[in-house]
Amino acid sequence: MSTASSDSNKPSTSHDENHAYHNVQAVAFAGEGDEYVIIGNHKYYRHELMHAFLGTFNPDRYAKYPSNEFGNASALGLGCFALTTFVLGLYYAHAKEIKVTNAVHGLSIFYGGLTMYCAGIWEFFMGNNFAYFTFCSYGSFWLALGCMNVPSFGILAAYEDPVMLENAVGLFLLAWGLYTFMVVLLTFKSTVVFVALFVTLDTGFFVLAGAYMTGSVAAMKAGGIVCVISSCCGFYGMISGITNRYNSYFIVHSVPIPEIKRKSK
Repeated sequence: MSTASSDSNKPSTSHDENHAYHNVQAVAFAGEGDEYVIIGNHKYYRHELMHAFLGTFNPDRYAKYPSNEFGNASALGLGCFALTTFVLGLYYAHAKEIKVTNAVHGLSIFYGGLTMYCAGIWEFFMGNNFAYFTFCSYGSFWLALGCMNVPSFGILAAYEDPVMLENAVGLFLLAWGLYTFMVVLLTFKSTVVFVALFVTLDTGFFVLAGAYMTGSVAAMKAGGIVCVISSCCGFYGMISGITNRYNSYFIVHSVPIPEIKRKSK
C-alpha cells in the first residue's frame, strides 16, 4: 500500500471533506492466497467477511464485522421477514387448498411488521445503514398489508367495485416491486444468497401484482412459490447471523459474488 509522502502534498479540503478523508479505511490483502483482508489496523479472514454479508445484512464488500455489546438485530429482522413471507407465500401458492390469507395478518403486523421495524431501528444505532433502510421499509410494508385486512380500518371495504380493489392491490404490489428493484442494484457486491433473496422477492412482487390485476390463479400460485424461495434465503441469512463454532456443529458460509475489477489504464 502506498501512502502520501507528507501532509503538505495533500490538497486543501473543507471541514466535511477532511472529516471524510480521515474516516476512509485502507483495504489490503495478505497471505499466500490473499486469504486475509486488512482493513485499517484490523486483520480478518476473507471468509469471515463474506460470512458477515447476509448474517449482518450489510452488502458492503469489505464491511467491518460489527463489534458491539448488543445482539445481532439483522438476524432478528431476517427471521421476521423469512417466517412471514414463508407463510404468506404458502397461502398464495394455495398449499393445502388454502385460498384465504387472513390467518397470516396477525403475524404480518406484529412479527413481520412491528418487530422487523424495531430491528431496523436497532441497526440504525449500530451504524448499519442498509439494514436500517430495508428493515424499516419492509417492516412498514408488512404493517400496511396487515392493516389493510383489519376490518375496523375499512381499507378494503372502501372499494365497492371488486375489479377496482384487485387493481388497487396490484398497483400497491407493483410499487413495492419497483422499490425492491432499486434495492437489488445495491446487492451485487455481496453474496449469491444475498442477491437471490432480493431478486426472488422482487420477482414475487411483480408476479403477484400481475396476478391481482389479471385475476390469474396460476400467476398467484407462481408468485407464492417465488415468495417461499425468497423466504428460504431469509432463513439462510438468519442462521448465518446467529450460528458460530460455539453454538453449532456446522457453520453457514456464503458464496461471494465474483468481483469485477476495472482494467488499469
